[in-house]
Amino acid sequence: MGMVPWSLRRVLRANVAQTRFGTLTSRMTSALLDTAPDAVVAQLRSRIGAPHVLTDATDLQFFSHDVVHAGPHRVVCVARPGTIDELRAVVASCTSAAYSVVPRGGGASYTKGYLATTDTSVLVDTTRLANIVAIDVDAMTVTVECGITWKALYDALRPLGVRTPFWGPMSGAFATVGGSLSNHAIIWGAVRYGVSGDSVLGLDVVQADGSLLTTGSCGTLGRTAFYRNHGPDLTGLFLGDAGALGIKATASLRLIRTPLAVSTASFTFASHTALATASCELARASVLSDCFGLDPVLRRQRTRRVAIEQGAPATPESLNDVRYALHMGCEGRSDAAVAADAVAVRDICRAHGGTEIDDVVPRSLRQHPWVTMTSAIGPAGERWAPLHGIVPLTDAVDAWNAIRSIVDEMKPSLDRLDIAVGTLTSLVSTSAFVLEPVCYWHGAMSPYAERIYSAEEKARFTRFAPDAESDDVVATLRERLLACFDARGAAHLQLGKAYHFRETRSPEQWALLTAIKRALDPHGLMNPGALGLSS
Repeated sequence: MGMVPWSLRRVLRANVAQTRFGTLTSRMTSALLDTAPDAVVAQLRSRIGAPHVLTDATDLQFFSHDVVHAGPHRVVCVARPGTIDELRAVVASCTSAAYSVVPRGGGASYTKGYLATTDTSVLVDTTRLANIVAIDVDAMTVTVECGITWKALYDALRPLGVRTPFWGPMSGAFATVGGSLSNHAIIWGAVRYGVSGDSVLGLDVVQADGSLLTTGSCGTLGRTAFYRNHGPDLTGLFLGDAGALGIKATASLRLIRTPLAVSTASFTFASHTALATASCELARASVLSDCFGLDPVLRRQRTRRVAIEQGAPATPESLNDVRYALHMGCEGRSDAAVAADAVAVRDICRAHGGTEIDDVVPRSLRQHPWVTMTSAIGPAGERWAPLHGIVPLTDAVDAWNAIRSIVDEMKPSLDRLDIAVGTLTSLVSTSAFVLEPVCYWHGAMSPYAERIYSAEEKARFTRFAPDAESDDVVATLRERLLACFDARGAAHLQLGKAYHFRETRSPEQWALLTAIKRALDPHGLMNPGALGLSS
């Protein structure tokens, strides 16, 4: 477990109230050694082996794009360390040469989180760091390297009769534990247990100089992870940081016994107001483990996708369905307890005008919880781009009305260009409502999609030509929606470099954040631009 050689000592000398962080970063970085890219690549190859340092143009193009965005800069190389010591060596080698370090997990980001902001950046692909360090069923803890996927972790724990409370996003076959902790994640278990970070007991974090910082009870000499909140919550400092404060090497998480009983249910509602009010009452009642809602647009998109995958045409009735659907899961230690929750779910939904339908969607997803990445593109091959906001339960209906108002104002342009906009909803614990507007439009397939989809999958998609006008309309809509969320004080999950985080912080908050950033990363080389820091 690591000590802190210089980071925390610097915070007392920080003067963020007087100095712009970007100016300080530039001055510090210019004082470091100016190293040629070839020399950096050679040193990395000597540290972790030549096969694990990628420089091929096709690789660099792929790793310089996320699911939605083209990066403004191409990374110098991609380093793929296979051990924690190699990860430390990679970070130290890069930052000592004044090269930025950009961490990447499973790559399912759509908020520019791992896109480089300088021409001297090395992307660190963490997916080789996928070992389970320790499982202690008696202590009810598990420690993993942060490049492991949620699916791999779930599969390893399942035979032991345990799992983590939050057990992954739907993209958990690709999404890594470290990526989710850096950006927060929801869905499986989130209504009962909160976001991904709420299951964490402690972390090992590689800092900008390559040293290892340990948080939680692991930070007490001789102790393993068993408790997080010993003094100030240093673990929480690195959750949701988008890699701006360090790279997560290992994470220790709580375990629970695998629920013995599960029940699922689906209801439709005539309006978004009815779905939202029912969802909020379900949150207050604390009877769900997970849920998600689909508006009519997203229901039609799902119907089209299933029809294309199964080679059967969608029925006119399904494509013209204007109802809103809510899909839910309950879980617990006994059939009786889950049955009681299921009764409450049905009573609440019916009280808000809901009509029960076949629960095939949540039941199927429970059996196969990890969706393929084909969901990151439209059912016919359209471009896909979501964004989201998290609001209090009391603001759920008004926030949804505000989103609908913006979409309605832009409807003439959206209809003319055949741009579909739907909204997905969810819940976090007993206090937060999630709204995720999603855009589908005609446009060229991104390098990300070209790489991850098989030839068989791509054969099902239409090849749309580039459409700058549609791209511009979608960009305008997304900016208006982001401004709407900002005005309502909405929170967000994966912030990356896309959300207006810096602009929405108070001066006091921003001063503290920049002081912490300077303490941990004085030269601004850890994922510059993430959270609006080092920009």
